[in-house]
Amino acid sequence: MDEEGPSVSGDQLLQAKGQALISHLKTLAEELTHIEQTDDHGFLQSCAEALGDNKLLRHRDSDVKLLTACCLSDVLRIYAPNTPFAQERLKVVFELFVSQLRGIVDANGPSFARYFYLLERLAMVKSFVLMIDLKCDDLVRQLFEVIFESTSVSHSIRVENHMIDILVTTLEELDVIPQPLLDAILENLVQPSKVEKRAAYALARSILQRCIAELQKPLHQFLQGCLPSSSSTIIESDLRDEWPVLIVELTTISKDYVSYLLPQLTEVIAMEDEQTRLKGVSLLAQLFTESFSVALEFPPLLPAFVAKFTDISVPVRLAMIGHGVHLIQKQSAIAEQLLAALKDRIMDPEEKVRAAVVKSVCDACADEISVFGSLLYDIGHRIRDKRPTARTTARTSLCTLFCRHLTAELSASVNAASAPYGLEWLPQKLLQCYGAESGDLESRLELETLLQTKLLPTDESMRLRAICIMHRDLDQRQRKALLSLLRVKRNTQQQMARWIQLQRALKEKGSDAAVAKAEQARLVKAMCEMQPDAVRAKEVWDQIGASKDQRVIKDLMLLSSQSTPYAELCTVREDFRRRMSQRLQPPYMPLVSAIAARPAMLFLCSAGAVTVLQKVAESLQQPSAVDIEGELKLLVDMTQAFPELLSNAGGKLAEALQAAHTAGDGYARAAQQLLQVVHAVSPSLAHESPGVRKQIVSMLCQKCCSKDAALGRTAAQCLTTQLLVPSLRARTFEMLLIKLRPALTGRAGKQQHCALSVLAALAKRMPSALGPEKEELLREVKGTVTQSAASGAIQEPQLKARCESQCLALKVLANEMIGSSSADESISDGAVAVLDGPLIEHEDRTVARAKDLVNLCAKLIEVNGELGAAAVATSEDRAQLRFAAACALMKMARIPSLKVDALLGPRRWHRIGSCLQDSESIEVRALMAKKLYTELMRPFLANKRDLKLGAPTAFVQARKLGLPPHYCIFFALSAVDPEKAHIHNARNLLTACVKRWHQAAEQFKEPRLMPESQLPWLVHLFAHHPNFGEEDESDPLLTNTQKYLDFYIAVVLGQAAQFDLLRTAVNMIKRALDRSSEDGREVHVVADVAREIIAFRGRSSKYSQKVVPSIDLPPSLFYRQREKPPCQDVDMLPHGFKLLDCIGKTSNASLGGILVKRASPGRKQNSTPRRLKHKCVPSPVRMGKGKARRGVGVLIDEDDDSEEEEEEENEDEDENEEEDDEGDGEGEDKDGSDAGGEGGSAGEEESEVEEAAPRSRKGAAKQRLLIQQKNKGKGGSSSQSSGGTNKRRKVSNPSENLNPHEERRSTRHTLRT
Repeated sequence: MDEEGPSVSGDQLLQAKGQALISHLKTLAEELTHIEQTDDHGFLQSCAEALGDNKLLRHRDSDVKLLTACCLSDVLRIYAPNTPFAQERLKVVFELFVSQLRGIVDANGPSFARYFYLLERLAMVKSFVLMIDLKCDDLVRQLFEVIFESTSVSHSIRVENHMIDILVTTLEELDVIPQPLLDAILENLVQPSKVEKRAAYALARSILQRCIAELQKPLHQFLQGCLPSSSSTIIESDLRDEWPVLIVELTTISKDYVSYLLPQLTEVIAMEDEQTRLKGVSLLAQLFTESFSVALEFPPLLPAFVAKFTDISVPVRLAMIGHGVHLIQKQSAIAEQLLAALKDRIMDPEEKVRAAVVKSVCDACADEISVFGSLLYDIGHRIRDKRPTARTTARTSLCTLFCRHLTAELSASVNAASAPYGLEWLPQKLLQCYGAESGDLESRLELETLLQTKLLPTDESMRLRAICIMHRDLDQRQRKALLSLLRVKRNTQQQMARWIQLQRALKEKGSDAAVAKAEQARLVKAMCEMQPDAVRAKEVWDQIGASKDQRVIKDLMLLSSQSTPYAELCTVREDFRRRMSQRLQPPYMPLVSAIAARPAMLFLCSAGAVTVLQKVAESLQQPSAVDIEGELKLLVDMTQAFPELLSNAGGKLAEALQAAHTAGDGYARAAQQLLQVVHAVSPSLAHESPGVRKQIVSMLCQKCCSKDAALGRTAAQCLTTQLLVPSLRARTFEMLLIKLRPALTGRAGKQQHCALSVLAALAKRMPSALGPEKEELLREVKGTVTQSAASGAIQEPQLKARCESQCLALKVLANEMIGSSSADESISDGAVAVLDGPLIEHEDRTVARAKDLVNLCAKLIEVNGELGAAAVATSEDRAQLRFAAACALMKMARIPSLKVDALLGPRRWHRIGSCLQDSESIEVRALMAKKLYTELMRPFLANKRDLKLGAPTAFVQARKLGLPPHYCIFFALSAVDPEKAHIHNARNLLTACVKRWHQAAEQFKEPRLMPESQLPWLVHLFAHHPNFGEEDESDPLLTNTQKYLDFYIAVVLGQAAQFDLLRTAVNMIKRALDRSSEDGREVHVVADVAREIIAFRGRSSKYSQKVVPSIDLPPSLFYRQREKPPCQDVDMLPHGFKLLDCIGKTSNASLGGILVKRASPGRKQNSTPRRLKHKCVPSPVRMGKGKARRGVGVLIDEDDDSEEEEEEENEDEDENEEEDDEGDGEGEDKDGSDAGGEGGSAGEEESEVEEAAPRSRKGAAKQRLLIQQKNKGKGGSSSQSSGGTNKRRKVSNPSENLNPHEERRSTRHTLRT
């Protein structure tokens, strides 16, 4: 150490200026670095005093101030622990130090070395400790702020350590850390410093990590005062609102800071203030994300956090969804609890919450599905959400996710053949939704758009593979929905093509411009009705029609063409949108997109269909190489809607058929599907070359002669199409019958079954194919049914085969009757004048054959199937034969000209439904219910209404006909089925039938189609049930009868039925006479039971608001009034009758007790029945004028008949409804004399009529005439009761009169008197 002191004196420093001063300071600084700490400071006294002078401390030059600071730092080091300056001067020195430390920020500056030197010396000596004794709190805070502002990411670790040492030392020496100083540290942990000043953020964390002991208490006090749930003293600070961020940061630094605060967060998230709860859940989510140990060390936090998924506030639940999805991805340990909570939110009552769950989960699954795989299926249910926002979000998000993952899989592997795991159900659900929402045009349009544009990849090669993959997993219902979508597309194509044709005709300004314009308007109206906003769609079409841009018309042509490739379709759609956007406002553009997309072949164009067919042919030529199930299903469905897709691919189709035939029996399913394709494209195949058609026909004939009944039937159906040209048809069928004849007469087995199936298809579609020897052929087929077999002479397999042949033979005979009758009707429509004689003779033979076949089927049912081979077969085989007979009768009953109901008669007609109670076969009961439903619903089923292109016209017309609505009463026979599943299934089928027949009756204004109008058939069926007699004698409750009737009535009343119409029908039954019984007691007993059930079931619907339509009882079941006078309405219920407990409930529960609704009077069974005044309280609805307002149950007189006939001629009715008209029309009274009847007390009737309010104009006129006659003296003496006194029943309500039949009969009697 240089004891003589530095070479520069204090005077020199004070006197020097400019560069001389800088030179002196540099020299002094250099010398001071070598001077060690000592107790003798005399040699530095003058320099120290000069350095502490204001001239240097407040000098303008930055270098002077920096050098002065460096020198002072050494002076303090040498003087330590003392100081050469007074307190006031020392404050100025520290101010200089603090200000000069700002220069450390620039690590690349020319003076950085001296700044670093200053920092190092101050940190080494801990000089700032002196500042604490000076009580300079502001200067201490300024020191912290300067260091935080000066730190930089470019600093070395040494610089950072010196900064930390200075600040940590200062904090350690403070007795109390003031809040401003604490804020100076904490403000670097929050935004924007956290992001913009990363070095300061890191420095603050480092300080907090090293000063836990010093900062724990002040931080706890500060944050405790910040918590909304705390009652502690509030500490003023600008960072109060940042307490959630600070808690997260401090938790990640050291949990010691927040160990007393975190448990209080459960109270924070339970507070009433919504914003506070939002902050609380966000804080907990960040804590769990940053460190899962928080949930382990503080157990109450996680359950409290999860409970916020059910918070009353929607914003809180929305926030929880975002936090929950993020946490599931970050912390797998708590994923199970969070997934369960998220699953519950999928069904949240708030639409926004449901949509948020769907969006958040789908976004999180963009790269990986497995984490949320358990939620995706539940989210899939939201595609049918009732609210549009949640529904659209679910559909769009799931489709986008499906497309993303499917594209990735197809890109990764050329052999990919499955949908993305966890989303394979999505196409099925979308199509199910499309099929179920037939009435919601907006929803269906959205589904169409998603299925075509969002669900599948946009790359054309991958798109074709994706369509096949998607289609492979579709079941029958979903394929029907897809076919419905394709039908809409085809209809739109045809309408648009016709519109373009008319538009061009209008441009040419021909003579028929008005006609063309009217037709074009109808087409536009039809297309607009398929859009959710028909008015705006009409405006769009008006703009399209007014456009002079020829490219618009060309775009429409390409969009409606089946041959336009997918890539070109996308280009054309965008061009069409761009051109229309120049004429329309943005709100119209979604409709423009819909108009462009609906006809476009975005699924499969002609080239794509040929590619798929080529792949199928190649795969069949190399069996077991590739699974082609999806491709074949796709071809079948696409060609059914668009036969023209394979218009020029007959050769490839023949090649595929040949390959399937060569592949053997293992590819029978593929052959079956190819035959369906052949049937669908038969109109196009008719234009193929003779060689191609000959090859296909040859293979079809081979299939007809095979041992596969399904293949043979489909092949025969193909032969009846336009594929087989008329010039070759007769010869082809002749040769085919020659080959089939040995199988028909030979041993029963697969060969015979195939031959019978072929005959059934030919007989139904083209009876002329059976040739001139049809009568002999049918006798042979009938012999297959009736030919007996000796017991024990035939082995069981052969016997079973013969029983199956019996069933198929019945099918052949029934189909031939249907086909012949349909062909006769089509011939008679246009050739009656020419073929009058032969036609009548042919019709007589047809009727005779129909009668024989009806008798045969009825006999089979009556003898329980014990006929022919089935007589010695098993009970199951006999049940199948009975079922086949019932099916044959139902098939023929669809054809009005066969008059099956009349040929059967009521008693034998009842037996048709016996298969629903077949005690020997559960399968037959289920099959019968399904068959009955199918035949009843034929007029409403799309696949039955759809045209079978290429099929015979008569067959196409006949397949639309269904059973009359009164056949639906047979479902009630399932009410006592021992299998609950069968009861449930029958109820569902009956409900569907009732709903559709209600719609048909309302659409065509025909009350005879209403399910309520079938009540007479129901009552008659169970009045003549085989078990009713025994039940009537032994069971006063009539248990089964109650269950039968309630099964039907409950379903009818559950579909917004006309309660008054049911009461009217049962009142009419009570007055009518049964044709099938001498006294008709059974019908009246069952009618009384029905009346009781109706009264109780309809107790809440007693006052109907609908006008009761007029109906008649079926004349085949009940006598007309002109044939036999009506009887009186008397109580025929057995003694002790009570309604069952199950009556009035949603389902037929087991009989666990008896609920007394109404009991008959105590009398003997055979005592004289008492007269009923009121069975049920009639509806008080006033009946007005005209046909629609006739009184309840009034028979139709002659004038009303003419009105009905005129209305029927003006209505566009289905053929099945015309059939019903023919059956029910016989009950109308032609001569107008519908009063009838002499029975009953004339006086009582007159008194009741006198007080009754008029129901119609005729009723009012008759009543006025009656009053006039009474005024003349005729009415008083005759109106006496049984006691001989003249009593009048006072009626307080006009609706409580006798039923209209009795009113009209009493009026007639009075007039005669």
